[in-house]
Amino acid sequence: MTDMKETLRRALGPLRGRAGWGAVAAMAALGVVLCALPLTNILGYEASAVVGMVAPLVAAGLWLGDGRRWVRWRPVEGEAPPEAGVRPYEVWARMAGAGLLLLVPPLLLLALNALRVRNCDPVGGLVFYAVIAAPSVWIAALWALLATILAERRWARWGVFVGLYAASVAGAGLFMALEPPIVTLHPLMGYFAGSIYDEALMVPPKLLLYRAWNGAVIVAALLGLEVAWCRRRGEPVGWVRGGALVAALLAAVAVYAARAPLGMEIDRGHLEEELGVRHETEHFVIHVRPGTWHAEQVEAIGEDHEFRYHQLRSLYGRAPLPEGERIRSYVYPSAKVKGRLMGGRRTMVAKLWLGEMHILYPNLGYPVLTHELSHVFSRPFGAGPMDLSVRFGVLPNMGLVEGLAEATSWRRRELSLHEWSAAMRRLDIAPDIRSLVGAEGFYVSSSSKAYALMGSFASYLIERYGVERFLAAYPRADFEGAYGRPVGELVAEWEGFVDGQALQDEVLPLAEFYFDRKSIFTKVCARTIAALRDEARDLSARRRLDEALSCYSQIVEFNPESAPYRLQLAAALRDAERLEEALAQVDAALGVRKLPAVQRARAMRERGDLKWLKGDAEGAAADYRAGLGEALPWGTRRALAARLEAIEGGDGRSRELARSFLLGRDRERALYDVTSWAWRAPGSGLASYLVGRQLWTRHACAEATPWLERSLEAERALPDVAVRMEALRLLGICRLREGDLDGARGAFEAIAAADVPGGIQVEARDWLERVEWRRGR
Repeated sequence: MTDMKETLRRALGPLRGRAGWGAVAAMAALGVVLCALPLTNILGYEASAVVGMVAPLVAAGLWLGDGRRWVRWRPVEGEAPPEAGVRPYEVWARMAGAGLLLLVPPLLLLALNALRVRNCDPVGGLVFYAVIAAPSVWIAALWALLATILAERRWARWGVFVGLYAASVAGAGLFMALEPPIVTLHPLMGYFAGSIYDEALMVPPKLLLYRAWNGAVIVAALLGLEVAWCRRRGEPVGWVRGGALVAALLAAVAVYAARAPLGMEIDRGHLEEELGVRHETEHFVIHVRPGTWHAEQVEAIGEDHEFRYHQLRSLYGRAPLPEGERIRSYVYPSAKVKGRLMGGRRTMVAKLWLGEMHILYPNLGYPVLTHELSHVFSRPFGAGPMDLSVRFGVLPNMGLVEGLAEATSWRRRELSLHEWSAAMRRLDIAPDIRSLVGAEGFYVSSSSKAYALMGSFASYLIERYGVERFLAAYPRADFEGAYGRPVGELVAEWEGFVDGQALQDEVLPLAEFYFDRKSIFTKVCARTIAALRDEARDLSARRRLDEALSCYSQIVEFNPESAPYRLQLAAALRDAERLEEALAQVDAALGVRKLPAVQRARAMRERGDLKWLKGDAEGAAADYRAGLGEALPWGTRRALAARLEAIEGGDGRSRELARSFLLGRDRERALYDVTSWAWRAPGSGLASYLVGRQLWTRHACAEATPWLERSLEAERALPDVAVRMEALRLLGICRLREGDLDGARGAFEAIAAADVPGGIQVEARDWLERVEWRRGR
């Protein structure tokens, strides 16, 4: 019992006294603040990162306040010699122990807060805390030890410690500013996750490797101090200490030298080596991965870049880079590869101050290319160190930054930016745009709302007053100087404009579906559910269906009132051929209170698919027909119309082939099924369209064109205007790629002249501009 008391006394010793209790109170206060804020109110990445950055500063008040209490490296005149038994590693252990004790109050408070705010992955949160917060105080204790060795005066010790702290932050910031990645490893924060829009986040393997390297560095540093300590006192170093020091140094240096291949710190050289293929055009150096695209496709990507450059050069009135410099474009083959190499799996990034952008590129005409390139073009008009719109000289004004990029690109959806904004305002789900124009409200709003509203606002000002005025206001949000009016008046004018947009009532459910979503700050278990969803998709792709089902089941358990999650589980059950269980999940989704119309239509499609797989074609047709009665995205509308036509428009064998094609999962068999269907039903416009679409997805435009043409001229017409417009779009793209510019123009003009939503017409006009640009070349 006496030994236990002595052990406890020594452990709590550093925290005794006024300074110790003050440090405990400060960390408890930090825990209270974390529990009150969204996203940090559960034990997870964000809370751990904040504690990892704050705890060393609080602990430094104990470590540095009386340095001689910890270690005396040099004798001081008039004082007794240093205590022989207190060695550097012992002092570090005491400091690290005190730091670890300070991590307990916020940990307990966050754990208790789970009674108030649901934490879906407490074990994962504890792992984050263990690999971020605990090593942060170990590293900071080493800094404090060095500070006490190097400086005798308190202010000097603080200077050394704060200098090391600031250098670590500046180093991480400079790395992200000057190299491609938007994620980085940091000794205190552990891992900076980059984009907030990528919700999925689990403990990355690179963080575990980094912490192992941190451990090797700490051991090497302590052994080095131990060797120096022994030599100062004439003690023998010994081969054990010397050998251990050499081994620790070699391990630390070896890992650091291989940091890029190990994924810890990927610089530009390693990234370009990984992507492999370098393709140069007049204004771009494009990096793509070998084996992802063949040579003709790489040429098409380059041409697409040049077309967007031409558009934006005409709008902005000047080139984004000095004469002779080219924009670097890094094109990633998948979100997974992008996340591994530079972070932000599904977040496209333009580092305009470097003249580069990082994108995914699924197909020709992808609008995000325009968005990111527009960021680069805005560079000459920005301010601050990153050439952005800024407030107070350094704070990025993201509302204007993203609003300008949205205004200069088009959105691949049914309505225009102005129409979407009008719909949100009529549904009363639009945030006050005055908060978005400033820097403070942009990130706390749903990204889909913020981007669309700011894009509409910027587009209105450009259309109404010209791009020159907007670019004059852009650098520092100086609307008063550029327009002679306060921003509030301009916002009110924009509100009157969008409220006057003519909208049909059926588009309101679409706007509700697209935009009435919560931001990451208000979602239940946002990180955990997103990570589980990504893991489930990956497992499904690898046909590990039982494990994927386990992930989807957990997601539904966390949020049982979410119809989309239940439909995802139903789709996974269908893949596993557990059709009755899948039907039960669809019925549960249809029973969700206040189910949006679009989700209801998607549930009807899933239920129809399940019935058709079970052989009930009539029941499936009834569900498809009911789903078509809802307001739908055009992709969902095409899927329902195609299924209904396949059931009602053919004989028994045609229906079997259609079912195999439409509901099957074998991509290699798909082309055989749909081609067999088309040859069996030569009068079916739908079958011909689907053959053409399959060939188009395989980049075989020469073969796809006659099938698409046949689909538009077939005896049995295409079943819906959405299908017909898509057939025309694909035909126009194929004719353009094959060099038939007049044919391409005819297809896109037919879309632009049709009675279709404004967003579809905007896209058609964009393709027409591309045709004329190609003709001029």
